[in-house]
Amino acid sequence: MSRLEEIADDELWALAVHEAGHFLVVTELRIPSEPHIKRKADGAYEGELAWEHFDGTPDERSAVAWAGAMAEAMTGARSPGISAPFPLSNRVPLAKANLTDWCAVMLYRFHYGKQQGYLSYGDQILVCKGSDVFKTARTAFKILSANVDRLFTLAERLYHNTHAAERLMIKTSSLLAVRVVVDN
Repeated sequence: MSRLEEIADDELWALAVHEAGHFLVVTELRIPSEPHIKRKADGAYEGELAWEHFDGTPDERSAVAWAGAMAEAMTGARSPGISAPFPLSNRVPLAKANLTDWCAVMLYRFHYGKQQGYLSYGDQILVCKGSDVFKTARTAFKILSANVDRLFTLAERLYHNTHAAERLMIKTSSLLAVRVVVDN
């Protein structure tokens, strides 16, 4: 059984791929960072790339912002209820028109102030601060397509580490609950 066959939570897997995409591009651009996934109070997952948003140029930050959504589209990973405008092939060379069309659809889907599908509000802001959003998307695509195996490996680690951390928290809180009952 491959590690990918062990993926049971589509929402977490899509987020792991998304954050791994950001992380892969920011790492290739030599900007220090660390990806995190946590569960919010409402039960949904939330991803974060811990990095200093002032590191790198506006174009590099734009490429990093594109990378999460692009990684999902390239791999077919998606949360339940969210569909990509169309998938991106991870084969190089990709016809420039295909990537441009994909970017145009993603830009059209921006709704400032709230998350719509693949791009968070923060990603939208960073994408738009690049000097040429299509050029920065090509930068992200080149890095991701050259490192697809690494992308999957990073996503698998994020996915499995998140599950392991949740199991540890559940086990710890169960022990604390037992301890409280025993002490009272």
